[in-house]
Amino acid sequence: MSSPNTAKKTGPKEEDSSPTNPVLRVLRIMLGGLLILIGIAGTVLPILPGLLFLFLGLSFIWPSKAKALLTKARSEMASFRDRWKKR
Repeated sequence: MSSPNTAKKTGPKEEDSSPTNPVLRVLRIMLGGLLILIGIAGTVLPILPGLLFLFLGLSFIWPSKAKALLTKARSEMASFRDRWKKR
């Protein structure tokens, strides 16, 4: 007789928000890549906001990294604002 598996399944550290359907996954990666390309063009063209499109493309391809970068940027801006007010 085999005993039931009592070990807990360990999942990923964070919940993966990527779709399980391979077609949706490919579309998401393609859209993210397109937004990154537009962001690269926007860094040299004065009409397009390059950093915005780069960040949006990153958020489609790698959501956890985009969230970490946004959190870090917010804390850096807060510390910069505090240093500026002390002047």
